[in-house]
Parts: sequence; structure tokens; C-alpha cells
Amino acid sequence: MAIGYEIYLRTDENMEPLTEERAVAALRASGFEPLDGRLGQLDLGHGKLVAAVYSGNDWDAAIASSPVESVTATDDSAAPLLGINLSFPLGLPDAEGDTAVGRALAVASALGVSAYDPQLGSLVSDADHERIVSAWRQSHDFQFDVAGNTDLGSGAPTPAYHSRATIPSRYKLMAIIALAILLLIMMVRSCVERWIEHDMYEAPESSEH
Repeated sequence: MAIGYEIYLRTDENMEPLTEERAVAALRASGFEPLDGRLGQLDLGHGKLVAAVYSGNDWDAAIASSPVESVTATDDSAAPLLGINLSFPLGLPDAEGDTAVGRALAVASALGVSAYDPQLGSLVSDADHERIVSAWRQSHDFQFDVAGNTDLGSGAPTPAYHSRATIPSRYKLMAIIALAILLLIMMVRSCVERWIEHDMYEAPESSEH
């Protein structure tokens, strides 16, 4: 199985309990299809966004724990779940990775639950979409540097370092302003020098005797 990027969904104390039935309904509404032993899957093209039952005790422990990969036959669909583990391969084209992040956040919003990104180590929301996509690219780059293309997936995002190579817009603006000030200083200096030269070396008027 390809190395994946994970996002965890779960309820807080004051939220409505999350049941398998409610989770599956929200996943189906977001385009997920049934998957034996799990809550569902969404075909992205070069990989799948898979939803499984999450088994961690808290958000801190979630980083080190492994998600439950299957739903046993004794599970009661009305019994509260600890949460949902959503995962997708690191090796995906940009558009598919972006879709996976968007769908994961959409499911969290539809269920009214919290989303936690263990790669970022923080709770996330729709406002963090681009930050999550960037972290996914960085995770792919790190794993690729360490293990090559083994088990990353059949696609590849744009390398994260491309975005770091560009000059931020604020620095470009500062450079333009600095250049404009320098040109203004040079123009003023030139005008002053011409005035001084003209005033000092202007020929004296001839006087009549």
C-alpha cells in the first residue's frame, strides 16, 4: 500500500456523537463509494482517498497510533465512533492531491466535526486548505528523497521547493520603491549640480565706461 497523507476527523465533547451510519451518509454525499471493511473510498485517478474508522484516544496520541483498517461484523452502526481516518497517497498529481484535501475538509464540515492534520500537528479548517496541500507536497519530497519513488504512488505533485524559489511580492515591491527613490535622488542631484555650475561660471555682464 502506498505511503499516505492522513487527516483525522472526530467530535469534541460538546458535539453530536459520530456514528458509523452518520459518517457513511456524509461520505456517500461527498462522492465516496462503499469499500469492504472500511467506511468508503473516493477514486482520485492515480490513487484513492480512503475513509477508515479511527481508533486513537486523543489528538496527541493520534500522531503515533495506527488507524483501525476495518469495521468488524460486531460493530453497531449506531454506536459512537472515535473518529474517521482519511488518507490518500503522497504520490498524486497536483489536482488530485488538491481534490483529496478539499473532500476531506468538506466531509469534516458536513459532519460538523474537528479535523486534525498530524503532519502539521494542529487542527485545520477550510482556511488551511493551501497549507495542507503544501505540507502534502513537502511530505512527498521528504519521502522521495529518503526512499525514492517506492510506495509513494503512481503520480507526483509539483516539488515544494519550486514555491520557495520565487521572490515574495512584498520584496519585489520594496525593490521597485528603492529603485524609484534612487532614480529620484540621482535626478535631483543632477539638477542641483547643473544649477551650481551655471551660477558659478556664468559670464559677468560687460560694463560701459
